[in-house]
Amino acid sequence: FTMLNEKDTREDAHPGSIRKIAPQGAEIETDIEVGRLTNIKVTIFDEEGYEITTDLYAKVTRFVDEEPPTFDVTFTAVPPEAKAFFSYRFNFKE
Repeated sequence: FTMLNEKDTREDAHPGSIRKIAPQGAEIETDIEVGRLTNIKVTIFDEEGYEITTDLYAKVTRFVDEEPPTFDVTFTAVPPEAKAFFSYRFNFKE
């Protein structure tokens, strides 16, 4: 993911893993602390490492844990390819 500053993405991409997921959001574990209400742009990969999308947007809503840094996000823009992947992989219904 990258953190967003206004309309521009910051240059630094950070690795992270989704620990929990729901149709409206996810819990993400990463290597850095991310402030509440930070907007992020997420790249999603499948289990084999294939890129699903680079255009999933979310807002950090809650800090979950310090070690490793973990936070909750609410999805703010979910592209069709992410919806299709979530529907297939996690049996989410639209």
